[in-house]
Amino acid sequence: MGIEEWSQGQLVVIDPPKYAKMLFKKMEYFGAFTVLHALIEFWMQNLYELTLIHKIGPLRAYEEHVAKARYRYRILIRDLLKAKLISKGEAKRIEDFGLLRDRIAHRLVKYSYQTYPWHLVGKAEVVHVFEEGLALVDLLSARCNNKTSMTFPLRPSRKS
Repeated sequence: MGIEEWSQGQLVVIDPPKYAKMLFKKMEYFGAFTVLHALIEFWMQNLYELTLIHKIGPLRAYEEHVAKARYRYRILIRDLLKAKLISKGEAKRIEDFGLLRDRIAHRLVKYSYQTYPWHLVGKAEVVHVFEEGLALVDLLSARCNNKTSMTFPLRPSRKS
């Protein structure tokens, strides 16, 4: 479990949710939250693209659209909400996760050497936000029926 090297030196995380849980258990919070954030963004992008594939037309036009798209976390939330692919409550949960992830990460670093009591990061808060991140990954991947919009193989050949 972890990271593997595939063809052409590409490094990939195998089973990202499991990897995030392993990092979290080791108290490697930056890595754990980064994996969840990436997964949430990945599934938002897939939900958006899986919807667009029916509207754009030929596969080539679709691939060109995806290549030109500049996906960003908050832009995807806005676009998914506008397309009614997520509810207002889901959009708020996704946005809140991103904000809390950022706040926790910044306080873990910034306030590690400052003693202001109102800037503490507690274990309960970190656990809550991590569990919410896992729930959002499950919600968004289920919304995509666990399908991705990628047109290339999901598992390229591994490096020999």
